[in-house]
Amino acid sequence: MNRPLDLLISNSRASYYVGGTEVVSLHQAKGLARLGHHVTYVVRKVDTPSEYFQEFTDSIRREQLPIHIGEVATNAPYGDGHSWAIWNQEAAAFGIAAQDVYREAIANGADASVTHMSADSLYIPDTAPHIVHLHGSPKQTDPLIDVSMTRPDAGVAHSTSIEEWWHGNYPDLPMHTFRNGVPIETFYHPVDAERPIDILYVGRFLEHKGIQDILQAATPDQHIVIAGGGSYQPHIEALIRERGLQAEIVERPDNEQLALLYKHSKIFACPSRAKEGVLTTMLEAAAAGCAVVTSHGSGMSDAARHDQNSKLIAPGDVPALTLSFTQLLENSTKRQQLAGVFQQEICDKWSWETKAKELEAIYETVLSSY
Repeated sequence: MNRPLDLLISNSRASYYVGGTEVVSLHQAKGLARLGHHVTYVVRKVDTPSEYFQEFTDSIRREQLPIHIGEVATNAPYGDGHSWAIWNQEAAAFGIAAQDVYREAIANGADASVTHMSADSLYIPDTAPHIVHLHGSPKQTDPLIDVSMTRPDAGVAHSTSIEEWWHGNYPDLPMHTFRNGVPIETFYHPVDAERPIDILYVGRFLEHKGIQDILQAATPDQHIVIAGGGSYQPHIEALIRERGLQAEIVERPDNEQLALLYKHSKIFACPSRAKEGVLTTMLEAAAAGCAVVTSHGSGMSDAARHDQNSKLIAPGDVPALTLSFTQLLENSTKRQQLAGVFQQEICDKWSWETKAKELEAIYETVLSSY
């Protein structure tokens, strides 16, 4: 297929919520548009867009990218990343409200529709091929997921472990694996020894992210920063007090703050206990020259390799996490060596320019069968 694609991409949360799924879908839309594809990006209309979404719209105008933003008004509840029930309620209300926008885009020649959550698939018209991106996997199936997964024509899993889960439970759905990219120019910083923050976590404050493992593994003499937001914050604060840690919480840092946190940190820790995709935050931290400590059994091990470019532990293994922190903080040569290898790999293989071309090839493969 040698012509530009016309794509309908839907993500109700991207206008107000800054999570990995939302950030990734915005970068995908920009990357595909820079390759010459036309995108209709449908989001929820909000009074106060997130800074990340505002930067997205600004870059569309600045670069004159072929992206049209369709805003949909709805009274649905706002998700906070903690309750899937709220996400599902929003998906239903938004999907119903967005029907006219969807139909118009497809009537105007959309080659395919793209969603970033399984429940969103229920509300996409079936008059064009539909591709669902799968950024994580639940602990188990349920009736809503079962029905949702009858709708897409293809799935795109964001790590090997995610692909295995979805293919194992829904073997009839054609599945492709795609791993996230990173805007290297935003986060790149030379690898250096003298950084004031010992251990950094960035992301949603949720139990399955392994934040409690970081705080249990750290020692009072280590300078720790936990950046993000979410309902797990009171537990984090209590654990910091209980252990007498030298830790600070940075609530919902903006992009400039985030880049500085990475560049000022020796270690980036993301010891997730869940089957997630390749975390955008891990890629950003690696681009900024942090040494990465993460966990097996999740998408991170698609990029991270133990003692080659990072340290990997078993999920929930606090003693191993403690040992990894100690080894890297006491041996700056090893820390910088791991950070340097990972940073070079990010620059060589994980830019959004490279990843957009990979995604383009996946979409063209899917559409070639129709």
